[in-house]
Amino acid sequence: MPGEAISFGAESYKRACGAGADVRSLFTRVSQLRVLQMFGMLAPWTHGDAIDDAVFKVAATFPMTRMQQGIVYDELPFDLQEFLNQIAKQVEG
Repeated sequence: MPGEAISFGAESYKRACGAGADVRSLFTRVSQLRVLQMFGMLAPWTHGDAIDDAVFKVAATFPMTRMQQGIVYDELPFDLQEFLNQIAKQVEG
């Protein structure tokens, strides 16, 4: 729904994934994509409300560390520039 905030709980992620999927890892990756989108870092690959498949393909396999609750981080838990470079390469493909 345009203009409305929505959220998904763990059960929604479990239903969307296959058996044996690591839902915590999925949540971590989706959360990082939301942060990048919020700060406009995915703008080159965003068209209206849609994000290019290349972003999701890279996010699915790119090394990311799960952030721990109660710890203040000075940067994202992955190499942002390399992540963006890999998306650009995937798009150029």
